[in-house]
Amino acid sequence: EYVFYRELKKLHNDFLDHYDEDKFQGPEQISKSLDEIFNFYYKTKSLHAKRRSLARFLSFGKSLSRRKLYSQARRCFELMQQDKSKYLLDATFEVMWTYIAENKYKKALAVTNKTIQDKKLDITQNSKLQFWLGHTYKKIGQDKLASEQFKNVIKYNPLSYYAITSSKVLSESGHKNTEDIYYENLHSTQIRKIASKNLQVNHIKRAILWNKVFLNKFFNAEVGYFQTLPIEDSSTNILTTAFYLSKEQLYLESFKLLYKSINNHSLKVSKNTLQLLYPRPYLQQVTKKSGYFDPIIALSLIRQESGFNKNARSHVGARGLMQLMPATARQFKRKLKNKHLYNPNINITIGTKYFKNLMDKYDNNLVYSLAAYNAGESRVDRWQEDYLNSDSILRNIENIPYNETRKYVKLIFRNIFFYKMLLEKNINDPTDLNKLYDLHLGFNS
Repeated sequence: EYVFYRELKKLHNDFLDHYDEDKFQGPEQISKSLDEIFNFYYKTKSLHAKRRSLARFLSFGKSLSRRKLYSQARRCFELMQQDKSKYLLDATFEVMWTYIAENKYKKALAVTNKTIQDKKLDITQNSKLQFWLGHTYKKIGQDKLASEQFKNVIKYNPLSYYAITSSKVLSESGHKNTEDIYYENLHSTQIRKIASKNLQVNHIKRAILWNKVFLNKFFNAEVGYFQTLPIEDSSTNILTTAFYLSKEQLYLESFKLLYKSINNHSLKVSKNTLQLLYPRPYLQQVTKKSGYFDPIIALSLIRQESGFNKNARSHVGARGLMQLMPATARQFKRKLKNKHLYNPNINITIGTKYFKNLMDKYDNNLVYSLAAYNAGESRVDRWQEDYLNSDSILRNIENIPYNETRKYVKLIFRNIFFYKMLLEKNINDPTDLNKLYDLHLGFNS
């Protein structure tokens, strides 16, 4: 299996190298070379590990799409759609995306809806596919169907990047603000109080203790008991446990509890939930240090980078709240020792300076700046010309070639939205989607 996979990967990479180096003699040679790849795959298909080979075609198809070889990319994605696999929804989105990139919105809808119907796909949990389906309906003037898709994104995926983007689009189409639209389209009713006569105090105390001494088995047993209670009592006890975890500065543990409880339906998404998922330690420090850029950006970065753990260290050696590499930090403080990066004040001071430099370099374009913070400036400099050159911020984010960086940028935008909503900042933004949440993103029109 590995031998054939390695050969398939080599054929994919050789094709891309030839294209990037302008070695093809025209469309016919491109088509012939691609035919050779598909012929090799079909002849050896029984000898491939299905999951791995389909993942390879997904990656290859995306690479073709980013090079604007849309019809060639569709061949890869359509191959993936022949068998029902874990990549079927991904392939369905990517086919739709190639038509959207060509501004062929009616074709995008026709092909996507046919696949959903023929394959009997449940897209409720795929917020990306749902959002762009709504976007495509909107582009061809079917506003009612578009609105239904956007509302379903919020309903079924309330904590996703696409839920907040859907709220934003819906607010521009009507007269309500984004916050009201978000809350009224949640799947569940809000729980207004974190007080209950059925508060399980002893279970909560034991859960906190087990967590602090890293005995997850016992912690899970205590929390598991809450799921046996009626939904409102269950939610109250989970929220209270998460609250006390946060008070002990065990923010990541609090987040994990909340996400797990939401996913297993023992907790509803509400304003109370969001307040615990988006705590505000270090807000005062980042407000002092961030200078002219919005301190909410820095707070959102810290939440994503370290989960507010000042002692966090990544596998590559990034340290502290803003996950700074020592070499990067020393550009701003020469005699810095690695251990200094665990000091919140030093880490925030250096991290905000570094991010300010990125914002200056990229003309306050937040997409470029966040991508560079995650993937490095040299990569973003290469991506700007080839991939991140749309007037639409939404398209640029989708076109970030690294999956990790693309996901990272989306999560930061999501964090910014929820922080601004919970801090009751003005989120009635201009109608241009390139200006989100009071932030200038480098598009000067």
